[in-house]
Amino acid sequence: MKSGLKQLISEISKTKPLMKAIALEVQKDIQSNFKDQSSPEGLAWEKLSDVTIQNRRSRKKKPRKKSVKILMDTGVLRMGIQRIWDNTTAHWGLPSLLKYGELHQFGAKKGQFGIQSVTIKSYIRKHKKGNVKSGRKIIARGISVVKEHTRRIAIPWGDVPKRPFIGISPESRERIIKMSIEYINFINKKIEVHKNVK
Repeated sequence: MKSGLKQLISEISKTKPLMKAIALEVQKDIQSNFKDQSSPEGLAWEKLSDVTIQNRRSRKKKPRKKSVKILMDTGVLRMGIQRIWDNTTAHWGLPSLLKYGELHQFGAKKGQFGIQSVTIKSYIRKHKKGNVKSGRKIIARGISVVKEHTRRIAIPWGDVPKRPFIGISPESRERIIKMSIEYINFINKKIEVHKNVK
């Protein structure tokens, strides 16, 4: 009989299936936040700045001509969310390579992470009145050459608004409570069966 009780106690402590169900529930919630462009509470994320939209559309590598969805430029952040569970906990997070996710989750002020010196390589800039000369001879009109130089840049270079994407929505919270109650009822039934056998 003692061995049966020990087995029952062992089964009761195995909440891993419940933790897994909770982890999957919140994972769906997180993906919905990206799709709906809103926080777990349903508050719309602040729109992208005009500068960010222009940068996306004008860059040479993978320009975004039509879609400029927030936090979904490459999809790496959305697909990088990790869910982990064990017998007692369920949690979610990002791998260390996606540290910028924390920046978007909590937001940051301009220069909050310090100042960094970067080297800007020489480049050609279009300029209505600019001319490139070789001695007295004009060899190119309407452009100017910017020499290589060092620039101090604030990190981040501008304010980053808070756009929380990890969290539990009120709807998921209700479903998690329901799942937990169902699990407790399942355990209670096992206890009753054990009592009857005894």
